[in-house]
Amino acid sequence: MNVKTHLLRELSVLYVEDNMEIAEAVRFTFENSLKSLTIMRTAEEAFEHFTTFRPDLVITESVLPFSDGIELTRRIKEISPDTPVLMISGHKDEKTLLGSLDANVECYLMKPVNLRQMKKHICLAAERIHRQQAAARSRNLLTRILDTSREMYMAGYGETVTYMNASLLEFFGFSSVVNTDGMANVDVVENRRNDAPVPFPMWLKRVRGLGGYETIVSLMRRDMLKSDAKTYIARVTRIEEEDGFAISFIDVTMMESQKRFFHNLAMKDPLTDIFNRQKFSEELDREITRSRRYGIKLGLIMFDIDRFGDINEKFGQQAGDGLLKELSSLVGANIRTTDIFARYGGEEFLIMTPEVGTEGALKLAEKLRLSISGHEFENVGEATCSFGVVQFGGEQAEELLKAADDALFRAKAKGRNIVSE
Repeated sequence: MNVKTHLLRELSVLYVEDNMEIAEAVRFTFENSLKSLTIMRTAEEAFEHFTTFRPDLVITESVLPFSDGIELTRRIKEISPDTPVLMISGHKDEKTLLGSLDANVECYLMKPVNLRQMKKHICLAAERIHRQQAAARSRNLLTRILDTSREMYMAGYGETVTYMNASLLEFFGFSSVVNTDGMANVDVVENRRNDAPVPFPMWLKRVRGLGGYETIVSLMRRDMLKSDAKTYIARVTRIEEEDGFAISFIDVTMMESQKRFFHNLAMKDPLTDIFNRQKFSEELDREITRSRRYGIKLGLIMFDIDRFGDINEKFGQQAGDGLLKELSSLVGANIRTTDIFARYGGEEFLIMTPEVGTEGALKLAEKLRLSISGHEFENVGEATCSFGVVQFGGEQAEELLKAADDALFRAKAKGRNIVSE
C-alpha cells in the first residue's frame, strides 16, 4: 500500500494511554515522524488538552482510569465531529465494539498493539485529514471570494437556506443564516412577468426547483423607499442529487435604468414629454385589436392649436415651444390615466379613449376646449384649440385617423375653437 508518510509531519496527535510502557513504545516509534505527539493518562486530562489545542488525531485506550475511551470519543465528537479517533482495546466483547461504533470511531485496533499496523492507520487518517483540510481551504477561499463580491449569492437544501454571502446578509440585515425569518420583509417583483410584489420566501419557494431559470427581479426591503429598489438578474442552479439549489443575484440596476431611459426616450416627444407619433401608433393598433376582439368602445380625439403659425410669428418660436409644453401639461392633468395622449406632429395632438365612445369623447373634448380657452398661457396669453372626435367602427387605423382629421377640418371650417364629429 502506497501510504504518504510525509503527511505525518503535518499531523498533531493526542495519544491517551495509562500504561506507560506502551505509551513510551508509541512515543519512541512515532515522535520523530509527527508534527507533535502528546500523551495523556486520563480521559479528563485528554479532553482538556483537546479543547485547548485541537490536535488532528486522537488515539485512545478503551479502558481508562475513572472513565473510558468510548465516553471520551463521544465528548470529542460532540465538539469536533470530523476529528478522527482510533480506538485501542483488549476487549472483543459486543458491548465495547458496538459502543465504539456508536461513538463513531474511525478504527478499532486490538491489543497487543502492532505498531506497524498502527502506523498504517495513522497514515490513512493523515491522508483523510489532509483531504478534509484541503477541502476546507477551498471552501474558505470560495467563501472569501463570494463575501468580497458585490453580487449576492445564496444556497440551500430542500426548503432550508444554508448559505448567504456577505452582500446578501447585509441586504437582508442578517448577521448569519441561523434565523432567516426576516426574509419576509423583502418583496420581489419579476419585471418581465409584471407580477405584483410577493414576499421573498414565497418567491424562493416557487423558483428554487427551477434549474436553469433566469429572470430579472427588483428586490426591496419594506423599510426602503421604492426609488431605492435595485434590479438584479437572478439565476437558479438546481443540484438534483442533493435536493439543493443555488441562486445568484447580479446587480443590473444601472443597466436597467439606462434601458428604461432610452426606451422612454424612444417613445416620448422630447419637447412635451408625452407619447410621440410612433408610440401612439403602437398603442392604437393594440387598442383596435382589443376593441375588435371584445367589442369594446374606442374613441379618438384629434386637436390642434388655432392659428399657431401666427403665434410663432408674433411671439417667436421659443414662446411657441413653451405654449406646446404648457398645453400638454394642462391636457395631461385633465384626462384619465388610461387615456393615451400623444403629439401627432407640429401643433397637432391625439387622445385615445379606451372603453369610451363618441358621447364620452365629445364631453372630454369640450371639457378640454373650455380649459384651454380659459387658460392664460405664459408669454402668449390666450390660445384656443379645435377638436375632431370619432369612434372606432371596425376600420383600419389609417382610416380612423383620417376620419378624425376630417372631423378636425370641419371644426376649423366652422370658425375654430369648436368640437366637431
